[in-house]
Amino acid sequence: MLHLLGGLLTPTSGRIIIDGEDITAASDAQRTTVRRKKIGFVFQRFNLFPTLTAEGNLRLAERIHGNGGEDPERRRQVLKLLGLEDKLHHKPLELSGGEQQRVALAR
Repeated sequence: MLHLLGGLLTPTSGRIIIDGEDITAASDAQRTTVRRKKIGFVFQRFNLFPTLTAEGNLRLAERIHGNGGEDPERRRQVLKLLGLEDKLHHKPLELSGGEQQRVALAR
């Protein structure tokens, strides 16, 4: 059900309307845009890049989403809000499961 609501799967019948927008017949690119802007997922696997630091994972996400990735102060503030300000330069394997989850959420 969550995969359908998130636009990860296409329904075989019926319609899915998110914030007034019917995503049932939308292209993959259109569903991705809706998912990025209107839906948040925290998967069981956090899919952090193991060679990047917490800040590096956030920077990469910013670039992918078209936010430039050039605002280190914003990344610091987001990590601070999540209680991770002292983990800025830690790689995922140096973080606990809960800390990894919060970095994934910050993305």
